[in-house]
Amino acid sequence: MSLHLPDHEAGLLFVGFNQDFGCFSVGLSDGFDIFNASPFGHAVSRSFPRGGLGHVEMLYRTNILALVGGGVVPAFPPNQVVLWDDHTASVLGQLKFREPVLAVKLSRERVVVVLRSVLFVYGLDSLEEQGQFTTAENPLGVVSLSETHGVLACLALQEGHIRLEKFDERRNLIFKAHKSPVRALTLNSDGSLLVSASEKGTVIRIFNTHSDCTAPVQELRRGAQPANIFSVNFSRESEFLCVCSDKGTVHVFGLREAVMSLAEGAAEEGDEKESGPKNPRSKFAFAGKFLPKYFQSEWSFAHFKGPDVPCICCFGNRMNTIVFLNSNGDYYELAFDPEKGGECKAASFHKFHQLEDSPAKDILA
Repeated sequence: MSLHLPDHEAGLLFVGFNQDFGCFSVGLSDGFDIFNASPFGHAVSRSFPRGGLGHVEMLYRTNILALVGGGVVPAFPPNQVVLWDDHTASVLGQLKFREPVLAVKLSRERVVVVLRSVLFVYGLDSLEEQGQFTTAENPLGVVSLSETHGVLACLALQEGHIRLEKFDERRNLIFKAHKSPVRALTLNSDGSLLVSASEKGTVIRIFNTHSDCTAPVQELRRGAQPANIFSVNFSRESEFLCVCSDKGTVHVFGLREAVMSLAEGAAEEGDEKESGPKNPRSKFAFAGKFLPKYFQSEWSFAHFKGPDVPCICCFGNRMNTIVFLNSNGDYYELAFDPEKGGECKAASFHKFHQLEDSPAKDILA
């Protein structure tokens, strides 16, 4: 998931990670910047004097980007996706629509474009349409595309339901994930696990996409009070999950049950090893059958509190670290202890975008 900030007072319009979380892109009112995510470092700056960019989607670390105009003076029409070759500073192709584009996702095979209640899939090489799906109202452009195995997750037509498209297998699945509208969803890298959260933002559910998804394989609780979830991401091996919301808090969960659900026949072979961190549970969990589900919940084992502003997070390249970005232009690299948990430590801090009323700093330091 990415941050879309059309009303940001300092010209910051978009912040998003690339597919493997090695980089993040920043859309500005006059161009874009690209940074290495872990370790932090400035990689590219491009000026677009004609206007702003409300979406800058990278294709890994290649020269190909998908751009959508944004801000007060858009560089391109907001109802158009421009495939951009940054080596030649030229347009490779364009996709035009009748309404504003809310999100774009790229893989090595596909381009996915999200509008308010419909989603389009195109081949990356040909830009020929491969599919079109009607969805529930989707003002946040919620969608996820796996790196491998051709799995797409998006909103289904019915509220609280999710649609899975497995392009490599030529099949799909629609299932109920939440009672209220889905606000966030993310696939892991190979599309075998899906995490989702509703508009309430209290409960987070993990589904095994190899199953019929009638029930989550693991259920987590972010907090007791409602919150707007901005970001949910798996670690590279899917053993951890990080979540951040408008509370400015990062939560880190262990995914022991979810990972075990992927191990075919593990239970029969007696291979259910006690590995990885344990998420805290209520002291009344032993009586779960007789108490509300709240008392059976798993809570985060590690956490970090930042400013109460829109934010996104992912796992860093360094072991047991998280990259945390917010709309203040702040970059944090957070270190967590997978055994002891508790408060994450800020291992490094940088500014990737300077607010106009703040003193200038060297973000490359």
